[in-house]
Amino acid sequence: METNSSSSITGNAQMDVQVSEAIGQGCLDNKDCSGHGTCDYCKQTCECFEGWGSTTLDIHPPGGSRINFDCSTRTCPVGSSWADLPISQLGNAAHMVEECSNNGLCDRSSGGCTCFSGWEGDSCHRRSCPGGNDCSGHGVCMTIGDISQTYEALPLNNNSYLYGGRNVAHDSNETWDHGIMQGCVCDSSWPVGLKAGETQTPEYFGPDCSLRHCPGGDDPFTTWVDESDCYNKTAEGGYGTGEVGNFCHIDCSNRGICNYITGDCECFEGYRGPRCSQTYDWMPQAG
Repeated sequence: METNSSSSITGNAQMDVQVSEAIGQGCLDNKDCSGHGTCDYCKQTCECFEGWGSTTLDIHPPGGSRINFDCSTRTCPVGSSWADLPISQLGNAAHMVEECSNNGLCDRSSGGCTCFSGWEGDSCHRRSCPGGNDCSGHGVCMTIGDISQTYEALPLNNNSYLYGGRNVAHDSNETWDHGIMQGCVCDSSWPVGLKAGETQTPEYFGPDCSLRHCPGGDDPFTTWVDESDCYNKTAEGGYGTGEVGNFCHIDCSNRGICNYITGDCECFEGYRGPRCSQTYDWMPQAG
């Protein structure tokens, strides 16, 4: 080993200092980081590149281990774990960040996640919508955070801060899973909502938007009441009330049976039309 000598004077004493030019074995024991990281020669440890054992995965309980020390295998994208055990050392914290969000398996050769059934995303961090991402072709798949701020999403709500645009007070109280859980907002050929000219029920319905309401309207037999008037009536779910001019949807005008698969009415005897709202001339009128 080659050394250089130098002298320094401290007070009245002179010291000889030996300086070594050797750098030690570095990361030899860690395969020199396998070509996927840099070596910290002082600590003789590897700092792996992102996707190869990145230090971002060092978030496990105290004393936890990394995926690999020599950067030889791939790591997968991470997300909040849907199911895990609370960690007492961290104040009973739960839903820790894990590879594939604990909702899938990591392929070490590719660094990609294979998600369990019902989960999706590069880190398996989102719950899939029923009926797929297009909600059976009749809706939009959205996170619960976005649904809470979509005007026509069910259950309808009169609270204006939920309708379009972010709200500071709401943002500060977001639940941990607001971007994880997803649901369908179903399509409708008529406007949905609680205001005048809007209907409290969308055309397509069901968790996966696979069912379809039939044409309908006020019951032609009950001339003394308008069943389609939803003013001051509470919407399904119990969070909203119809304003003046708001509509309730009455399948087949209460004068037929709706086929929710096709969206067509089978009218009762004596009634006809796509809404079953028309009577034959010989039918007696309600009095």
